[in-house]
Amino acid sequence: MSDPERAMLLSVHPRFATAILAGTKTVEVRRQRVAAPPGTPVLLYATAPTMAIVGMAQIASVQVATPVRSGRPAALVPGSLVASTTST
Repeated sequence: MSDPERAMLLSVHPRFATAILAGTKTVEVRRQRVAAPPGTPVLLYATAPTMAIVGMAQIASVQVATPVRSGRPAALVPGSLVASTTST
């Protein structure tokens, strides 16, 4: 990454933030393509009721896929993050 001061803020439910930090969740799927290269630091923001930055991870890779149709709009998955956790 060319700018060491730049990080990505990722908002997730508290249970997912905990799982990412524990290393049991290593893939985060997003509808929008992630415009951050591998190695980018990710600040994990846990939504309500926690409402705080709870830790930090790093993007290991970004994989982009074409939308998948299963009859539901929620099934459209253009991209995903594969993260490795780091301690804060």
